[in-house]
Amino acid sequence: MERARSVPKTRSEKLLVVLWLLIPVVVAGVSVYGWNIGDMRGGILLGFLPVSLITVVSVVIASVIENSVSKFTRWVWLAVSLAALLAAMLFASQPMPDASKGADMLLAYIMVILSFPAGLLAPFVLMAVSSFLWKDGSNLAGLTGMWLCFLVAGYVQWFVLVPWLWRKWKTRRLASTRS
Repeated sequence: MERARSVPKTRSEKLLVVLWLLIPVVVAGVSVYGWNIGDMRGGILLGFLPVSLITVVSVVIASVIENSVSKFTRWVWLAVSLAALLAAMLFASQPMPDASKGADMLLAYIMVILSFPAGLLAPFVLMAVSSFLWKDGSNLAGLTGMWLCFLVAGYVQWFVLVPWLWRKWKTRRLASTRS
């Protein structure tokens, strides 16, 4: 009887686990920095810039592995995306004059990193639909709409298109080695 694997065995799987463990450490570290300078909310939001890069690296590595550990990456990516939105909303709710502008800009940077390169097209979609959807000027609705646009672009790219292209490439490579 074959035992189910409960711990990562390959170097790639171990690297993924290290990257995932690094995510809360980076957010906590940058948050402590924000607390030291008197802006913990800003520190939390700023912590998601390097975290988004770590998350994308783990998604790229997981795309190649194709097992249960790599499937967990989808949940990590979604959790980081959602946590970035919540941090941006927390930052935007501050009584500072430019808090909502700063939250908007940082969330856009974070989501561009998480959805790169497909996320580079998201601003064009946002410009086309924003005048129809967010007429009331609500910043939280704008943040959520922007986040959703980047989220869809990144999710389709990383978890639909890239796996499909990877399987197609592997199938063609296998077929060419057989002939």
